[in-house]
Amino acid sequence: MIDRETLNARLDNHEEISVSTLDTKKRLLYYVAFILNSAFFVALYITIHVPNFLAPLFIVWILVSFLFLKRQYSYLSSATIKGDILVLTNTSGINIITYINSIRKIRKTNFLNKSFTSIKYAIDGKTKKACFISNRREKNQPSFIIRFTKQYYKNKRQIYKPGSVF
Repeated sequence: MIDRETLNARLDNHEEISVSTLDTKKRLLYYVAFILNSAFFVALYITIHVPNFLAPLFIVWILVSFLFLKRQYSYLSSATIKGDILVLTNTSGINIITYINSIRKIRKTNFLNKSFTSIKYAIDGKTKKACFISNRREKNQPSFIIRFTKQYYKNKRQIYKPGSVF
């Protein structure tokens, strides 16, 4: 549990702050949900034996849901903050390093017992996306830590901003 004062002190000392971890349980949970969704729709198709005119529509629905879940799985990441740098590691094991200031949008949604945080950030003129899964009951969600860090460095820049030349 990190409160505001502790987080502020850790940022002052440039310590590493773990925003979100991507352990194997979460990775497997997401992958199993993908497999179960596909199995459910295939089983539903077989048991219902939809009429011929609805079969193509049903198959398109299955394919779109597969592609959506596979895309969301590729956005799933873990993150750590060191100074004003955010280090992201996705499910493929690829590390992406970006500045906190490059984060454009932070969105948090809750579903059942899980909290899903997504961020959009810019690298080399391209907007990219990362998602974090956390327990809803945790005090410090990834959205709180990232917003706090972004505001901290924004305020720090304003303090050191030179005054008027006139």
